[in-house]
Amino acid sequence: MIYLDNAATTPLHPEILASYQELLSNSFANSESIYDLGFNVKKQLEKSR
Repeated sequence: MIYLDNAATTPLHPEILASYQELLSNSFANSESIYDLGFNVKKQLEKSR
């Protein structure tokens, strides 16, 4: 299939999808919390920016 409506949405690259799925499964804490899981999420968030 050839998809030509990339102005509305764009398919994810498989590597990005895999990374996003891992992030959603393992890094679900509040990035502003003071415990380790939240601190690690904040580091990942800052790295991604």
